[in-house]
Amino acid sequence: MKYVRTPGFLIDLRRLKSTASYLWAVHETLRPAPDAGAHKGAVPWLRVLRVHRIGANYSMTWSFAGPDGRALFRLAEVAGETVVVWLRVGNHGIYDS
Repeated sequence: MKYVRTPGFLIDLRRLKSTASYLWAVHETLRPAPDAGAHKGAVPWLRVLRVHRIGANYSMTWSFAGPDGRALFRLAEVAGETVVVWLRVGNHGIYDS
């Protein structure tokens, strides 16, 4: 799966105290879901990530407790391949902008 990171996402990523839990959530848990068709309803999103659709975007939560871990992303199709467009990462404050 390919991905694109927006400038806002890169700023947020630099602000994270630790990226370990985010990287686990993406590489070990999220990555196989779009390939299996979770965004098309073919299979459910894994419950551990708590993925919810917000308009054209998706919200992913991997931790509600210290530190709060959330990310916003969008899925796009490019040449028949699903591409994840990372929009924001951090805590619940990512929804404010």
